Amino acid sequence: MATQTTSHHRDTVRQASVSVEIYHPDTRSVVLSMSGEIDLAAFPRLRELLKQRMAAAVDTVVLDLSALAFCDSSGVELLCEVDQRAAATGITLRLVPSRCVDRVLSLTGYADRFRTAATVSRALAA
Repeated sequence: MATQTTSHHRDTVRQASVSVEIYHPDTRSVVLSMSGEIDLAAFPRLRELLKQRMAAAVDTVVLDLSALAFCDSSGVELLCEVDQRAAATGITLRLVPSRCVDRVLSLTGYADRFRTAATVSRALAA
């Protein structure tokens, strides 16, 4: 079951395997920082959350995945869907990947598909 809390333009959504902190550093950008695991159990809720955030009037979406401990093929599918939605709507998408995300993107051949940065601040500045 998901819970949501709000504090000074930061929202946190928690689910059994993943937690997402949502932050708006400015009026045109959103940062979604995920920790835990992106797996089949988390997929439907994350898909809906990302759809909602990308439907808002933003130019840049940064997915901070640096605290993820696990990402399986459903996570790759989710990232590909987000990338397609961003391209179709003119949103700039940037990833801040963890080692496990880097690894699964490399193994699946999708590593070059995404714009990545080492930190959130670098992703926002790019």
